[in-house]
Amino acid sequence: MRKKYIIQVLIYFVIGLGCKKDVTNNDWKQIKIDYTGYLSDIDFTDNANGYIVGDYDFNLARTILLKTVDGGETWQIDTFRVNKVKFFGIYADAAGTLYASGNSLDTRLISRDRIYKSIDKGQSWSLIDTLHTLNSQTFHLFNPNEGILVFSQSFFATNDSGNNFSKVYESQKGFSTFNHLQFVNNKVGYATGGISYDITDYGIIAKSIDGGKSWTNKDINISNITGSFFIDSAIGYIFTFSRQLYKTTDGGESWNLINTNVPAQYTRCYFKSETEGYIADLNRIHYTNDGGKTWLLKLTVNSSDINGITGLCFTKANSGFVIGREGQILKLSN
Repeated sequence: MRKKYIIQVLIYFVIGLGCKKDVTNNDWKQIKIDYTGYLSDIDFTDNANGYIVGDYDFNLARTILLKTVDGGETWQIDTFRVNKVKFFGIYADAAGTLYASGNSLDTRLISRDRIYKSIDKGQSWSLIDTLHTLNSQTFHLFNPNEGILVFSQSFFATNDSGNNFSKVYESQKGFSTFNHLQFVNNKVGYATGGISYDITDYGIIAKSIDGGKSWTNKDINISNITGSFFIDSAIGYIFTFSRQLYKTTDGGESWNLINTNVPAQYTRCYFKSETEGYIADLNRIHYTNDGGKTWLLKLTVNSSDINGITGLCFTKANSGFVIGREGQILKLSN
């Protein structure tokens, strides 16, 4: 009788584990669209209006633009061609102006970087820059006119809505590059990045306290920073190529090691609070509720490519979105 009871308990326990996994996966729901191609970047102007950009036809260099006006529940699909430029990055400002970045081949078959701008929600585009690229992680506008762009090791400012850029700062950290830019308010901003190549592996951090007019390198001795997120001007997190997670509570002056075995190497990340956060890497989404000390696998994205996830974005209302290489759009259920 006792043996039978133990077996029943084990069966209930296993079933319980299975139910827990199903509930976990149901946190994210798939938004179905009539497209199965590459989606490369996503950004929202507010809680309702968002945009996704991606490849539509590689040979013809046509771009696909998806728009939502209902918080990502439904998406309208537009395709267009701009001088055979393939868009891979997008930034949407609060006023609804779109900035998109891509590259094209000139007559000598040399890839050229381009930045385009749309003031009619993607119906038409004008070329504004031929020297740089941008995406939702490397460009920030404080208002319709003034903003900061991070490109490679350099920081550029614009005061005319991106029509012109002037260099305000350049890092002198070898061949490293900045890949993430975040302003927590109109004054304080952080840029992070680094390099991992052969035996070279180090991270870089720069901080501004005057709205991007000047920048200061923060000396650190850690691996290439592949993801970063700051909750406010003091509290922030950085993820490294060596799968480490660090936290600062003093605006980047010092960093405390939180985790040495993060389940992601090239990390897209977001923290709702000091304890609750998400990371996306390869084709997996993980969640923490203890400030990154432990991570729970929330979802594995179905994809024929192991690097299935291409973007992670959260609105101000904490609605989360993940996009993928095969037309996947996943929304976090609040």
